[in-house]
Amino acid sequence: MLRTILALLACAVLSPAQAAESYDNCTGTISSLPATINTQGTWCLKANLSTAINTGAAITINTNNVTIDCNDFRIGGLTAGLSTNATGILATNMLNTVVRRCGVRGFQIGIRLAGTGSSGALIEHNRLDQNTDAGIVVSGNNHQVIFNRIVDTGGRPASAQTDGILSAASHSQITDNGIIGMTVTLITGDVVGITATGNATEVARNYVSALVPGEDGDAFGIATGASVGGSIHRNQLLSYPAVIGTAIVSGPGNQCGNNSHTGWDSGVVGCTDAGGNFGN
Repeated sequence: MLRTILALLACAVLSPAQAAESYDNCTGTISSLPATINTQGTWCLKANLSTAINTGAAITINTNNVTIDCNDFRIGGLTAGLSTNATGILATNMLNTVVRRCGVRGFQIGIRLAGTGSSGALIEHNRLDQNTDAGIVVSGNNHQVIFNRIVDTGGRPASAQTDGILSAASHSQITDNGIIGMTVTLITGDVVGITATGNATEVARNYVSALVPGEDGDAFGIATGASVGGSIHRNQLLSYPAVIGTAIVSGPGNQCGNNSHTGWDSGVVGCTDAGGNFGN
């Protein structure tokens, strides 16, 4: 009997309350969308929120040193439909932006750090699903994009490419993310799990699977363009059924090691082989 009572108490403690570890450090609460943050500090969600906007952003960060902590609640934009041009969370040329524990659903782009002046961001432990063009897009430098789950991305009409994580940021880390399920609408359209074109970027321990390009398009697990000084290692790039495309495509200025891949036309292409890569 005592065990039953303790189990029930544990469930009561860990259910809705688990979504919010504590609101003590919150500068304020985001209670409706769209919202614009003009004051530094930590801004929290205490409930799921949605909006029907089809342009702009559900949450716009307009100052430096802002943390958006959704406490595992969700911001949704599905009402705007597949042709939406809206972004879930947007910061342009801001410093030290943090976005954590957010569910972001149904936007063209889930989370975006725009502008070459963006620096020092941490995007962590977010769940992004049913965004039509890209899950996470970052520019600038010195970012960490870690422990995010990006699911079921794609569906934007006449799109030529769908991206899970699209990063032009240098001196950054893209690690420990799961990117699962990507589609594109044009018959020639491509799908890319992670694009990391910034220099000196680490792309590591990511899981990429279930990429479906257009009938005449290609799939790429990880692509780094002409970047140099990067390390691509310990990633899992899996496809079943087999897909037309390349698991990792990079340049000789980047090191690739200990990556595993299966179900791709081509495995690890272009980068300097640091050893330990395997697959079919």
